[in-house]
Amino acid sequence: MPGETFLVKPFLMEDHSEALKIWADHGIRGSLVIHVDAHPDFSEEGLDEQVLDKAQSLSPSPILWESLQADLKGAWFGIHCGNYLAVAMKMGMIARCVWVLPKGLFPDFSFQAVLSQLSLWVDVPLEDLNRFALKEGRWEGSLWGIPLILCDSEHLPEISAPYLLDIDVDYFIGEDSRIWTPPSEVLSRLCGNKGPEILTIAYSVSGGYTPLEHRFIGDLLLEHVLSPSPPLDRAESLIIKGDGARAEGRLKEARALYEEAARTGKFLPAALYKAGLAFTSEEEPEKAREAFEKSEELDPRFRPDPLDEALVRYRLKDFDNALHWFEKAETPTTGKVCYLMKALIAEEKREWREALELFSKIVVEDPREKTALLLMKARISEENGALAFAQDCYEQACALQPLSPAAHWGLGRCLSARFRAPEGIPLLRKALRLAKPTLQSLAIRTSLSRAYRDAGMTALAQGEERRVLE
Repeated sequence: MPGETFLVKPFLMEDHSEALKIWADHGIRGSLVIHVDAHPDFSEEGLDEQVLDKAQSLSPSPILWESLQADLKGAWFGIHCGNYLAVAMKMGMIARCVWVLPKGLFPDFSFQAVLSQLSLWVDVPLEDLNRFALKEGRWEGSLWGIPLILCDSEHLPEISAPYLLDIDVDYFIGEDSRIWTPPSEVLSRLCGNKGPEILTIAYSVSGGYTPLEHRFIGDLLLEHVLSPSPPLDRAESLIIKGDGARAEGRLKEARALYEEAARTGKFLPAALYKAGLAFTSEEEPEKAREAFEKSEELDPRFRPDPLDEALVRYRLKDFDNALHWFEKAETPTTGKVCYLMKALIAEEKREWREALELFSKIVVEDPREKTALLLMKARISEENGALAFAQDCYEQACALQPLSPAAHWGLGRCLSARFRAPEGIPLLRKALRLAKPTLQSLAIRTSLSRAYRDAGMTALAQGEERRVLE
């Protein structure tokens, strides 16, 4: 077991962005990070020069750290669980990154599949696109010039100490909300005989990434590092078997397995909570309530938070139940995120007018947040043919953020779609000047090419098409 072979500084946290603060506190510079996560966490969303400039002085001030943190309930711009790794890379903490993906995240491991996944999170620079190559089951390339490897836990590169091991519990949760592989086995494979310099583990229950029943995995991983034991292995095995039986409708068998896991003395609150879920499926509400209450009494962290329950269901695309929980979660503090998520659900259900109405209920003061909301409203309107309203939103966004390539790109597209290509072309050119040389810039060039064709400027259109293909 890992705890027998190396000394490590382990840290367990709720929000994964806390890893950045820990690395800063330990003076980490130029390190290798092994990032084990269902998500890459190097999104640039919420980051701008203002945030990155402040982040350079991140340690040791806790007040500064609090001022930099972002969350859905409060400020959207700042450091959060989806972008902290980008900050670490841009600040020079991380000089090489290995993203260990859950097996089966991609239907195939082609470059198109990998690029599609990366593009959900980051606008990949063009200079990095040509650097990726498939080597021994791994995609090796770079991001912002920093070496980046994408692989599963069975195709890890040679790892030399010291390194940082950064784990999110949601890595172990499949699309069916079940644990798809024993966490302790993956941990052993990742640690080998060398062990990391620092181990960071995030529960990620807050935010709805990890279902509450699986938060015990964080404690399991930590205990495997600090004091591995046969009862620990047995509890892990029994809980995973119980989850399988419950998923297949063998509910009495599932409860028996959870009871046996509880007798090992490990993860009793989790076993009780899972037994409560089995009783719920058996339509025995009193027994379920008793199990849930005992679980919460032993560990108050097993009290369900309505917002987290709503977000979990949203991520599982269980939209009707998500809406039910968002209604329960809505308070003056959470109204902003509840309206946002309900709007996104309305969009998923193709109820775009309802989505626009919900977006309009969100009150923000920061010009950057106002621009983000306007761009969301404009995009939905544009996609549904409400071009006049979309144009108005894009114009407001351009006024608020004159250097936003997305705002000028959208306005140029709208004008071109409204048969006003000569007016749209200068805006698209400006968007191209403002944009960094990334995948977004290729999309802007494609829009510019179409506008040139609409305006009868065939030679200019062909020139842009050639640049895209290059």
